[in-house]
Amino acid sequence: MNKTLVIFSTDTSYHLAVKTGEMALAGTDANVFFQLIGDEGETEKIQLRQGGKAEKRFEKGRVDKFIVETVDVGKV
Repeated sequence: MNKTLVIFSTDTSYHLAVKTGEMALAGTDANVFFQLIGDEGETEKIQLRQGGKAEKRFEKGRVDKFIVETVDVGKV
């Protein structure tokens, strides 16, 4: 029986800034996901997590910053 070992490397860091709009009712408490698609491949959907209790992300007019470590997808 042959077995294949697949190793996923998280050797690349992506810095993301997400700006929530400023119109009425902007913002969300829902789960927020993104996917990177580049010329060398793509990631799975990745969830952007809320911070601690004091930090409320994705509120009206706010810019939230994230550093995501994942596989290198090449030029995005």
